[in-house]
Amino acid sequence: MMTDEEFEQKAFKQAEKIVLFSMGLNEESDRGSVLMSAAFLDEYLSSLLKANFIDDEKTFTDLCNGTGGLATFSAKIELCYLLGLISSETRRDLNIIRRIRNEFAHSMETISFETESVANRCRSLNGNYFRGIPTTARNYFSSASFGIARLLSRKQYSSKKPEVLNDYSVGNRYNT
Repeated sequence: MMTDEEFEQKAFKQAEKIVLFSMGLNEESDRGSVLMSAAFLDEYLSSLLKANFIDDEKTFTDLCNGTGGLATFSAKIELCYLLGLISSETRRDLNIIRRIRNEFAHSMETISFETESVANRCRSLNGNYFRGIPTTARNYFSSASFGIARLLSRKQYSSKKPEVLNDYSVGNRYNT
C-alpha cells in the first residue's frame, strides 16, 4: 500500500506531466494536437488498466501491443468502461476524441478544428471538464482531453491491484 507521501509525489509528477504536455500542444498544428492528445489518453488508459491488473508485465505487454486484444484505443476504452474504471460519460467523450483522431489520421485532405465535422464533434464533448466557456473547437477538444487525463490519473492512483490467486486457494478439492 502506498503511503500518503508516495501518493502525493506520484500525483504531483502526473500533474506536472499533464501540464508540460498541454504546454507543448500549443505549439502543434491541429492535426499534431489531436494525434498527440489521443496518444496521451491511450497511454493513460493503458496505465489505468495496468494499475488494475495483476503484476505480469509480459502478458500485459503482449495484450496491449501489436495484434493483442487491447492494442487499440477503442479496446482500452471499452474494457475500462466494462470494469467500471470510467463512467459512461467519459467513455462517450473518449470515443468522440477517438473519432476525431481517426478523422485527422486517415484524411488526405487538409482538415482543422474549423472543419465542420470536427468542430461539431468537439462541441459535443461533455462540458464538465471546461473552465469557463470554450470559444473554439480546439479549446473544447483541449479542455476535454486534459480533463479526462486528470480524471484517469486520479483513478489510476486510487486503484488497488488484485492479488494473484493460487489455484488451490479455494481449497484442496483436487489434492488427495
